[in-house]
Amino acid sequence: MTIILAFVLFSGWFAADNQDFFTTAKTQINQGAEWRYVGKSDLDLNAKSISICTDNCSKKYVFWKLKNPE
Repeated sequence: MTIILAFVLFSGWFAADNQDFFTTAKTQINQGAEWRYVGKSDLDLNAKSISICTDNCSKKYVFWKLKNPE
């Protein structure tokens, strides 16, 4: 029961903390954008993103980006 409660609380916190990202992503997907794997890329500070920390969180990266079809 404790694990379920922790999962629900963490999921709620994650969704609330990243609401701006989810709203932007939904809008872009509705406009035709698709998720594309871009490999380990430096974080673009001007883009909405959920980054991943590596190397003791000394630098943040993204691996997937929403891109319009070419």
